[in-house]
Amino acid sequence: MQPSLTSVIEASARRPRPNFSPDVVMDTLKNGRGEIHVVRDDLLPGGTKQRACGPLLEQLSRQGFSEFVYASPFCGFAQIALAYTCSKLGFSCTIFTERDRSRQDCKEPHAFTKLAEKFGARIELCDSLEYAEQRAENFASRAANRHKIPLGFSCAEFTSVFEVALSIQWDVIRLKLGKSPRRIWLPVGSGTLAGVFAQVLPDETEINCVNVHVLPDGDRRIRALNENPRFKLFSAPEVFADHALKQPTIPSNTHYDAKLWQFISAHGQNGDLWWNVAR
Repeated sequence: MQPSLTSVIEASARRPRPNFSPDVVMDTLKNGRGEIHVVRDDLLPGGTKQRACGPLLEQLSRQGFSEFVYASPFCGFAQIALAYTCSKLGFSCTIFTERDRSRQDCKEPHAFTKLAEKFGARIELCDSLEYAEQRAENFASRAANRHKIPLGFSCAEFTSVFEVALSIQWDVIRLKLGKSPRRIWLPVGSGTLAGVFAQVLPDETEINCVNVHVLPDGDRRIRALNENPRFKLFSAPEVFADHALKQPTIPSNTHYDAKLWQFISAHGQNGDLWWNVAR
């Protein structure tokens, strides 16, 4: 028998709440022009999105939701953030994910999907991200306690709590470095991270983004970044399913964050900050 919504919420409330957004850990890499500061969010079980996922799910649970549904790119790290946070807060999690397009046979799920499964998520493999989105929408609509989280957690509820979490961490970075970094490097998948940082960072901070092609170039979210003078947008030469041509020396998602290193190596300046979202 399924537990009632009240019992799920009460059990969640009795658990000690984990610190989903600890102070950033920082490292330093070198390129030909000096030192690049690196935010090591690859050390968080769920990466950077973990920092706001807990408050989001708690907010949604107060609206009556106790099962969270997501459609994920094959190597997306948000699926891990969602599964990890649900496991810590006592919620159910179902993930529809595209098959591992980096493998020739595509029969096995990606290692990140397997990790999400270890955190308790129910996994459904799909032939494409588009089909995963359709199945997730349909599945979520069939029960009143289910809520589908959009790609990249791109929703107003998440954005508001993410802004708070990243504002706090930006102050931590300023204290650690003794100044505010003049330039930052961010990956672009759905564009959620870049959009939130545009609200958080001082106007004088230059935001360099690398599109890793989770979405087509004509997608409205990518077009919006291209048209926004706040961003300098680079385009990774690899398709999303390919591994990064140039690998950094820290753990970094080879389909995602790691693709920034070729641009940081070529264009990064002394004192730049690279926000490494996930391993």
